[in-house]
Amino acid sequence: EPPPPTPGLSRFISGTGKAIGIDFLVKYETSQFTSWLSYSLAKATQNFDQINKGADIPSEFDQTHQFKWTNIYAYKKWNFSSLTLFSTGQPYVESTSKDTDFNTTRVYNRLPDYFRIDVSANYNFNIGRVNLTPGFSVLNLLNTQNYLDIYIRNFGFGANQTTETTLVKAQEITLNFFVNFRF
Repeated sequence: EPPPPTPGLSRFISGTGKAIGIDFLVKYETSQFTSWLSYSLAKATQNFDQINKGADIPSEFDQTHQFKWTNIYAYKKWNFSSLTLFSTGQPYVESTSKDTDFNTTRVYNRLPDYFRIDVSANYNFNIGRVNLTPGFSVLNLLNTQNYLDIYIRNFGFGANQTTETTLVKAQEITLNFFVNFRF
């Protein structure tokens, strides 16, 4: 008979997962203007006998709602575009505990919802056979506070237990200037 698992060592467990959802897309297009709206409604779960006594837990990339609105307008040699993005926050493990039978109990929470607007403009022209497209973009135009992940670290020194939580921020308002060359 094999010896019982040693506490603190990694163990591999297997489980199941499922995802269900529906996507909607609406597009409008003319010779100078294109716009589309997309919406996704989804749920993704996982199930492990050793985690939360086999109850469904959220998958790492479970996002209930995601909405995108994209617009592109062409005027002579100019192109203008915008992107609006909203999604519900992703789940993360807030705390974990184990019992004497190596069963794990996890408490889940969600990151805050994510919202961002990007805009850009560029100008197209030729010099000889070379096509040049200089332009600029502004990412996160409204400078909204968005978060991509969270790190939770537990420190234990005898009877003293400390938890440190760090949210990983997405980029703040960002200006980009670019030049594309085509030969």
